[in-house]
Amino acid sequence: MFNSASHETLVGNLQIGLTKGYKLMSLLTENFSKTLTLDEQGQLTVVLPKHSILVFIAEKAEQESPVIQKHSLILNKTINNWTLLRNTQITGSISKITSPLLLVTDGNVENATKIDVDSSGNWKTLLKVRDYGKSQYNFEIYAPELNLVTSKQQYTATITQATFNQLVKDPKGDDKGFNGKYLKPQSDGFNAQMDINQVLIKSAGGNLELSVTLEELNSDWLAPNGFDHLFLSIFIDLPHMKGLNTLPLMQSKTPNDFSWNYAHVLYPSSFKMQDLTPENYH
Repeated sequence: MFNSASHETLVGNLQIGLTKGYKLMSLLTENFSKTLTLDEQGQLTVVLPKHSILVFIAEKAEQESPVIQKHSLILNKTINNWTLLRNTQITGSISKITSPLLLVTDGNVENATKIDVDSSGNWKTLLKVRDYGKSQYNFEIYAPELNLVTSKQQYTATITQATFNQLVKDPKGDDKGFNGKYLKPQSDGFNAQMDINQVLIKSAGGNLELSVTLEELNSDWLAPNGFDHLFLSIFIDLPHMKGLNTLPLMQSKTPNDFSWNYAHVLYPSSFKMQDLTPENYH
């Protein structure tokens, strides 16, 4: 088991093919010191620390595990594969009222939302829909004290109206670099493909959509993404966060006091966009 994320990750109800009467023994661990226990169905539930590695083997237990009081954690209604257009309430119950509950989204325990439980053991919480565009998530309800977790549910959140919408125009013929001395390649194919006309900015929640219009866009080389002759590199500077001044792949630095925290590079020949941060760039 590997957790390459920079946050704790919940692994819930993992089927590992064992039955009651077995125990897990660690062979190799990195940043992990917990004891692994299986439930009566032979499933494993564990929170993996960030950047952790665990290799284990199964051994027959010498004696039966002590009887532990059984508890239940219930999600009243499954919403697996639903499409949500607005905040949606989910409800359920837990047999041990004093046990804390967490809404864990995409396995990220550190960003989990605490759920209040009433005096009858009932709970409710919201699945929030706020990010622009279509975003797919999964969630689980987790009781850390009891090491119980509901089955993983997946849903698609859709927001079509941006809360921020701005069109930024850019002068024609200004594609001459930071100091005005950039000389484009002499091939006729380049022309004005690096001259930005405008950028349309839309966002809502944690999602940002940028639509970049260029003076000219060619596909002479029949590249898969429908354009060639350039890489489109977008650098984002977040206020109050330390960033980098070095520009990847460009043998250059950012102008003035701009330092970037996130970068996206779109290549003509690849359907994947490369995501960069100062950490993974180095």
